[in-house]
Formats: sequence, C-alpha cells, structure tokens
Amino acid sequence: MLDPARYEEIARVLERGKFDGLFFVDFLMLFDSYAGGYRTNLKEGGQQCMMDPMQLLAAMARVTSRIGLASTMSTTFYHPFHIARAFASLDHISKGRSGWNVVTSAMEREARNFGMDALMDKNKRYDMAHEVLEAC
Repeated sequence: MLDPARYEEIARVLERGKFDGLFFVDFLMLFDSYAGGYRTNLKEGGQQCMMDPMQLLAAMARVTSRIGLASTMSTTFYHPFHIARAFASLDHISKGRSGWNVVTSAMEREARNFGMDALMDKNKRYDMAHEVLEAC
C-alpha cells in the first residue's frame, strides 16, 4: 500500500472502533522468503512496499485525536539523535500519542544492509540499546 490516504482511513476506522493504539513493525532489509530471493519478492511486491512508518504515523496523527501511534526503531542501526528527533517530532504532531518499540535487530540481512558481515553479539547490542535509551 503506497497511498497515505489508505493509512489515514485505517487510523480513522481503528479510532472509531475504540482501539487504544496501532503499531508498525519495521525491518531494515528486503525479505528473501518468496521464491528464494529478494528480487522476486520485489518484482511481485510482497512485503516490500512498506513506506517509512514514522511518516505514515505522522499522517495518521493528523486525522485522529486519541489512538496511540507506535513504531519499531532499531537501536543498533539508528543513531540516538535520529531516534530522539523522530519520536519527539511524532509526539508533538500527535499531541503526546507516540510510542517506540525498542529493538536491537535480530536478522543478519539487516546487518548486511548496513555493510556488516554479521550482527554484533546480542550482549553488545543490548548494551548499546541501554546507552541509547539513556541518551533518548
């Protein structure tokens, strides 16, 4: 779905339905689960047409007034400044309705997307996450 109006309508429907919040998961990679490779997945559009969740949540905030708006953001691949700015911006736009699903990333393909051969050790990623949370 690449039409922001569709996401705005989804937010309106969820708010009318008395949902407390909505949440976008976000992966920093292309999936290769369809037909053995990401190229086929891209060609067919499977799981690849997800727009930036923070942009979508900002659009959804404009057409709602109560529903919580949350997204995943990785402490491994985003700098604390960018995380803080993104969620502070959403918090102001939504008048206090933003939420952050803190992750350290768990998929090797995400590491490769950032030029790494492999993910850092889990304990190292968690130590970094604690530092990011203190900074944000």
